[in-house]
Parts: sequence; structure tokens; C-alpha cells
Amino acid sequence: MSISGLLFPERKFTMFYVFLAEGFEETEALAPVDVMRRAKLDVKTVGVTGECVTSSHGVPVKADITIDNIDLDDVQGVVLPGGMPGTLNLEANEKVIETVKYSRNLCRSVNSRSSRNS
Repeated sequence: MSISGLLFPERKFTMFYVFLAEGFEETEALAPVDVMRRAKLDVKTVGVTGECVTSSHGVPVKADITIDNIDLDDVQGVVLPGGMPGTLNLEANEKVIETVKYSRNLCRSVNSRSSRNS
């Protein structure tokens, strides 16, 4: 059992959120979504800059939800894809920062993906 499960046994903490901001790296965002969905985990892509988010290579992706619809009480982990200017757009969003801090403080998973120092 996870530490968060011991501290809060009445909560399920099942949702993984993959944040998408304008300029994200496609593989770093969508490969984890693919793997988690194949493993039957609950995962949603979250549009930080809107419902339709364009990657660093010009590929538009429709997010499952927008950042205004995330539920912090249910978050098991977050994925922060790299890419430029995606990482800067993630860093500039207060709700993203709040979610990462909340997850970290409750010993949940925070995964930053980058093939280089973005």
C-alpha cells in the first residue's frame, strides 16, 4: 500500500494526469498515455492552454479535459512532458504548479519527461 493510501484510506487516488501545454513534445506526452491505458490505469490528458493543444512539431491534440476540470482529491500522479516552449508554458501556469506541489506533498508520483534539458 502507498503512503498516501495509509494516510488517507478513505480516498482512492486513482487518476493520472498528463499535462499538455502549447509546444509539448508528442512522444513524451502520448507514449506514457498509451502505456498507462494499456495497463488499464485511469489517465487523462489535461489541456493547460485550452482543449486543443498544439505540439512543438505542429501536431494538434484534443485533450480529454482542461485544467479547470482536474480533481486534486483523486490525483495519483502527474506527467509533465518536455518540449519547447511547452515546459515554459507548464511552468507559467499556477494550477500546474499547485497540482505538482500537492502531489509531491502527499507522496504521489510526479514524472517530468524530457530528452534534453528544457
